[in-house]
Amino acid sequence: MMKKIYPYLILLLCLLISTLVWEYIKIPYNEENLIYGEYSSKKYNPTNELLRFTFFIFFPLLFFLIAVLRQSNTANFFSSKNFFLKREVNFSNKCNNLNIVTFYLISFVFIDFFSLDFNKYISQVDFFHEGTFLVPPINTIATSKLWLSTMYDYGFIANNIGSIIYLFFDNFTIGSIKFSHLLWIALNKLLLILIARKIILSLNIETNYKPIFLIIFVFTIINLAHYHYPRISPFSPRSFLYLLFILFAIDVLLNQKRNIFMSLVLGFFSLVSIIWFIDVGFYTNALLVIILVYLIFEKEFSKFFFVFSGIILGWLIFFLFLPSQEIQEFFFQTKFIISISDYLLGIEYPKPFSEGSTRFTRALLLITLAGIFSINLLFYNRISVSYETKIIIILLFLSSVLFFNSALMRSDTPHIKYSSGFYTYLVFFSVLFYIYCFAEKKNFLKNLKSPIFNNKITYLVVVVVIGSFYIMMGENRKINNIFNFYSNINNLLVAKNDSFLTSKQSKFIREYAIITKKDKCVQIFTDDISMPFFLNKPSCTQFYIPGHIVNGWTEDKFINQLKKNMPNYILYSSPINWLANRKNMPTADKFIKNNYSIYKKIEQWEIYKKN
Repeated sequence: MMKKIYPYLILLLCLLISTLVWEYIKIPYNEENLIYGEYSSKKYNPTNELLRFTFFIFFPLLFFLIAVLRQSNTANFFSSKNFFLKREVNFSNKCNNLNIVTFYLISFVFIDFFSLDFNKYISQVDFFHEGTFLVPPINTIATSKLWLSTMYDYGFIANNIGSIIYLFFDNFTIGSIKFSHLLWIALNKLLLILIARKIILSLNIETNYKPIFLIIFVFTIINLAHYHYPRISPFSPRSFLYLLFILFAIDVLLNQKRNIFMSLVLGFFSLVSIIWFIDVGFYTNALLVIILVYLIFEKEFSKFFFVFSGIILGWLIFFLFLPSQEIQEFFFQTKFIISISDYLLGIEYPKPFSEGSTRFTRALLLITLAGIFSINLLFYNRISVSYETKIIIILLFLSSVLFFNSALMRSDTPHIKYSSGFYTYLVFFSVLFYIYCFAEKKNFLKNLKSPIFNNKITYLVVVVVIGSFYIMMGENRKINNIFNFYSNINNLLVAKNDSFLTSKQSKFIREYAIITKKDKCVQIFTDDISMPFFLNKPSCTQFYIPGHIVNGWTEDKFINQLKKNMPNYILYSSPINWLANRKNMPTADKFIKNNYSIYKKIEQWEIYKKN
């Protein structure tokens, strides 16, 4: 008994050490930083977040791994004989019932989506966060420019979803943006099912058990992509492209046949991901580098060549077809967002087990738990896990660590939540797999081999029963909505702007529209960043988010652009002040006060007029 718990005792001791040394892991503050925020006030270096996280997670896992290797007699696991990723079981796509069950589950996702009451999403607009999707398309359409039109905070594609909608429908609305986020969530659910199918298909378990395992697993993880608050779902809209990348990566790595097209597409994600969401792009490229190194290690040179060729081809197209000024602006904005985000937005990650750190400690422990499960499944000889399953587990764990960087950048509840998808997914799978192993060992599953439990009708009934219960218990869902889904969706798409505003906001926008009717563009100096959309005019500068006007970085750029397109009126202050810190833009603030004077105050909004 003592031998079995020995690795876990080592782990607990290391976790205790990691917690005790947490506050001692720190490097000096960068005194050259000029950006005001929590880190500047605390003289705190944001690199500490990554160092503390890495030590807290990997110090215990490293010693746990060593203990497991010694216990399972695989200390020489890098040898060709005992290599833990040695191919011994060929990946097989032969499981007809699993394909049928996958079809049932995908059908359920569509039914679940159409059962939503889309009218419930006609609610008050988030002037800041939803403004990031409403204003960039206005600028892009008005100027016919890409990065030169707007300073993007997420990424060109992410911020320009409205432009894509406009391209197909010649219009975009608040409702269409909200609908697009719900659609991304539905697509995420589909991708989670397809990844789950890959995992179940790769397992060394009885073929008859795989369909029911898939059903249980899918209904366990399906709500990790939820419709309630799409943007902070564990698998939020930003996860879509990365999930698709993981699906392609699994196919390329596990398929022993050379698939040139799939390999090229996998490499193409290098470019597409970074213009999708900047942070997701960096996570994707980091994993791509690891995949390339692994392909060399495995002497899969043809796959390496085609994946690498896909990377080169994508960036070559980017450089050949975009004007040089747009390319320069893309790299400037990417560098800017990476460099300033920590200092501008950063919140220090609380010490584990300290007061008020429950959610943050739980996140770290769950990642550690995902690591424990991964090590056990990868290295314990007593558990029969195929090469294919091991590859998928590694991809999921690496993704868990990479995505958690978003939570380290800004350590608050929303960022913790939308960074939690991959490690939660991996923990759920591992728990279910261990339950299966226990049940199989105790011979609890023998009745499932009966023909009545192994036919298409039975699986359909199970999916329908569980799915119906899921829909009935879900928020904003009714079965009846399926029969009038078109009108439901259309009500959201065509909802008027006033439907998303409070009475005070509607009144102010009407008055401000009258005041600024002769202005061809809109410039605000507050966090009411949606204002250009409601006035149906582009912003006067790239800086529709004033928080991106930063001393030493973009302040001069903003002033030069404003000089060229000076509107008669500027919205100078308002109730929404989240990111726009005047200390970060002293010269820009001085420029506005030298050229504008207070004109009118409407409720809590303060309007300045050009002198």
